Amino acid sequence: RERRADIDGLLRALLQRYNARGPRRVVDIAPEAMRALLDYSWPGNVRELQNVVEYAFAVGRGPLITLDELPPEFREATAQ
Repeated sequence: RERRADIDGLLRALLQRYNARGPRRVVDIAPEAMRALLDYSWPGNVRELQNVVEYAFAVGRGPLITLDELPPEFREATAQ
């Protein structure tokens, strides 16, 4: 939560991990989803980020993680 510059690198590492597990293959994160992830306060730190990526892999279908595939709290924060 205190090292926001690390979020992008952590996301990329988590994408590789979940891509290896299959069957979904994600190549990138949509800009609006990335903005929501970067703006989030991350009270649960890296474990919470991992859970968010796992959630997005479970609910999504395409090669891009979109804002709609993030947990509800991310969509609600951007709607305000």
